[in-house]
Amino acid sequence: EVEEALATLTAQVKGLKSISVSDRDGVKFISYRGGDGKSSQDSLEAGFALTADQISKLPHGACNSVTAVYEDQIVVHVNAYPLVITLVGNTDADAETLMHLAPRIREALTPLQSTISSALTN
Repeated sequence: EVEEALATLTAQVKGLKSISVSDRDGVKFISYRGGDGKSSQDSLEAGFALTADQISKLPHGACNSVTAVYEDQIVVHVNAYPLVITLVGNTDADAETLMHLAPRIREALTPLQSTISSALTN
């Protein structure tokens, strides 16, 4: 059900190549790669936790997302504690559009998020 939702979102959003959901250590729970199935997002998720922790030390509150623009892709990491949602788009993707997908993805992930949160507290 969640994977179908990710596949639908990937097909609907111009330039979106993949969506993955992992923990803060980079362990993937769900991953969907559209198109040719190729994406160089491996190990990007693990770096988000460190980056978000450092950015949160600034006097602007908690870090909710980080966007990185590379020569060949755009990567948006979204904090959905204890999960990290990573969206990878090609250079045609609009970073703001990718960020606006986060609430829809979070909603679909609520059962997984609850299960992992419960496991972490026990």
